[in-house]
Amino acid sequence: MRGLVTLVATVWWATLAHGSPALVAQLDTTRIQEHETVALTLAYSGEPQLEPDMSPLSADFDIVGRSRSHHTRIVNGEIRVRQILTLQLAPLRTGELVVPSLSFNGSVSEPQTLTVVRNDALDPSDLSHFIEVEVSTTTPWVQQQVLYTVRIFQRTPVIDGSLTEPLADGVALERLGTDRSYRETRDGLSWDVHERRYALFPQRSGEITLDPVRLLARVAADTDNTSFFNRRTRQIRLRSERVQLDVQPAPVDAGWWLPAATLSLTANWREAEAVRVGDPVTLEIVLTAHGVQASLLPELPLPEVMDAKRYPGRSETGQQSLSSGLVGQRRVRHQIVPTASGELAVPPLTVAWWSTTDNATQRTTVTVPSLAVLPAVGHAADKASPALPTPAQPDAGESTAATPNPVPAPSARATVWQRLSAIDWASLLAGAAPVVMLVAGAVGCAFFGRRLWRRYRDSPHAARRVLARAMRHGDRTSAEQALLHWASRVWPVARPRSLQGVADRLGRHGALADRVRALDRALHAASDGAWRDPTLARDLARVPVQHTAPTPEQRSAGALPSLGAAWDSAAHSAD
Repeated sequence: MRGLVTLVATVWWATLAHGSPALVAQLDTTRIQEHETVALTLAYSGEPQLEPDMSPLSADFDIVGRSRSHHTRIVNGEIRVRQILTLQLAPLRTGELVVPSLSFNGSVSEPQTLTVVRNDALDPSDLSHFIEVEVSTTTPWVQQQVLYTVRIFQRTPVIDGSLTEPLADGVALERLGTDRSYRETRDGLSWDVHERRYALFPQRSGEITLDPVRLLARVAADTDNTSFFNRRTRQIRLRSERVQLDVQPAPVDAGWWLPAATLSLTANWREAEAVRVGDPVTLEIVLTAHGVQASLLPELPLPEVMDAKRYPGRSETGQQSLSSGLVGQRRVRHQIVPTASGELAVPPLTVAWWSTTDNATQRTTVTVPSLAVLPAVGHAADKASPALPTPAQPDAGESTAATPNPVPAPSARATVWQRLSAIDWASLLAGAAPVVMLVAGAVGCAFFGRRLWRRYRDSPHAARRVLARAMRHGDRTSAEQALLHWASRVWPVARPRSLQGVADRLGRHGALADRVRALDRALHAASDGAWRDPTLARDLARVPVQHTAPTPEQRSAGALPSLGAAWDSAAHSAD
């Protein structure tokens, strides 16, 4: 690359010496694989904000990156500036491609020829990276868990990258566990493998096509160069195969539809020692299902209980994301008050569910242990205590007048208490109540108003308003930042880091994705007005917000942060 830049620079200065403002174009290589990118370097004379027309490239290439620099030279008091623009081009097809001629200020560059080789036509030893996906089943039942595994194979380090998700209409997605890295040997070649798993839940029956998973990464261009400061990199784009699901509808006689791999049901008494009649006692019932979202778990009502009163309990649901799949759980605590002593018996509890392993209806029953109830405290005391003797009545001749006891003189402490008791506390509190309520209301309004403002400030709607305002005022930097902020609110998990990443996430919304790519290209264009898209912010409101909350590992990991670090650790372990 350094030799190429030196050669191009030499041609530039020779061209300047003859006074011709030529446009020079040069590729860094003439043969790449279909998932790789090629660098096109352009050199021309002009102002930094001006550049050649790049529209001819859109027929066969996507511009996925660009960088700019310039060289200044003073000749006979005249300042001459030479611009250097480097474009990263991703081919849209394989075969013999031609990088067309570009024009600028009357100068035309020479066309370049590029050979793009299909991956399946290469020998495995020539591949440096590839991606594969695997699903646990292609014929799931509706709302059944489908395990989707993504594996990235690499033989050269990945510096950084971003990975899209297997999205599709009518499919709920949950990311499982943390990424796993290991080393695998295939056909005698050693690969570093990075694995990521998802749980997919089809919400409707019929055919569903999952979008391909795409990886945009920057990798080391030469593994022989061990210098940290002069390491060359290149961009690659990997794409998985599409996955077709044939989703089966729920059986007509299935009842409450609960497709699960396994299901367990437990029932236990809490704090049930020395229970007496009239004492409330808690019966805790826990339902745990593997491969089920918590929102699909049924309620757990308590049947009739003899000699007891029932009170509805509090129900809690939750789910845990494991590498083996999603685990949903419902926990219910029923309050029971015995009305008679003896043995308290609760009828068994039964839950019907659909086994995705056996493809049949299963019934899980739990037996509630019986509970010994003691008599009430007052009732037991009446039976155990002997009758008290009746006090003797005084004789008729005896006087019934009691001798008055002497009243002690009040102490100083008693006098103070009597004075405090004389204060009309009710009137005092009644007068202070409006003031207390006013202060509490003001504090509450300030607290909740601040929370609402923070929530609105971080919402996609606020980001769209900033984007629309930036479009109107021609503020390019604010427009790009607002669009990236909007994307981080809409896709909190693996949020895009660039406008190209936003366009990739908008793959289902083809027109919006093309407009974002056009905005990305236009941000570096020469003209001031061509880049504006006043209705983009309004049209982005159609994109649904992803409500999956990121795990702590995802917050710290980002879209695909562990690839470079995991590769280094795997390389050290291999050494």
